[in-house]
Amino acid sequence: GRAFLVPRQRPFRPRSRRELFYKMNTESITAYPAAEGSFDPLLVADDLGITTPLGKAALAAFLEAAILLDKKNCDYGPNNITAFGEKGVIVRLNDKVERLKTLVWGNKAPEHEKVSDTWLDTANYGIIGLLCHRGIWK
Repeated sequence: GRAFLVPRQRPFRPRSRRELFYKMNTESITAYPAAEGSFDPLLVADDLGITTPLGKAALAAFLEAAILLDKKNCDYGPNNITAFGEKGVIVRLNDKVERLKTLVWGNKAPEHEKVSDTWLDTANYGIIGLLCHRGIWK
């Protein structure tokens, strides 16, 4: 069988942050983890039975969120979540939802945070809450 992570033949040199995390075209979606090397999530998508373009785009977004979660966990550690557990995550998630309401429905462009960054944070708080609920985040 095929390896789960498949090295690329030619390294991709991203020109923007968006390209750093994923490149989407008619042939492939390619995600680039923070660690050296890269892999093609299309192969992962095939292994997981993900067949639709939307499912493959979601996989790229999940990978982007996981990379961000890992970086923030390296910076801040787990204790800021552990101190209040699942209930604390709900409060933090609510803060992000309120921020999204302001950013999306507000009449002016945000100056200090991108809407996409807030969506990524929201996705990650959902995952952190699930990990707390399952007893994985301790």
